[in-house]
Amino acid sequence: MISFFRKIRKSLFQANTVTRYLAYVIGEMQLLVIGIFCPVRDSLWVAFQQVFFYNCAVRYNI
Repeated sequence: MISFFRKIRKSLFQANTVTRYLAYVIGEMQLLVIGIFCPVRDSLWVAFQQVFFYNCAVRYNI
């Protein structure tokens, strides 16, 4: 998969098509941000739930 993207990047850069290359770079950065943001968001949500339920259990002596 990485070699596939590497070939696309090289061909766009060598063909001297700056606009297409920039569009490719922006799309790749979006995929990277989504790939990092989703697991971080999920782990923070789980941590929030644990703290919330712990506080409820302590408050109501469950």
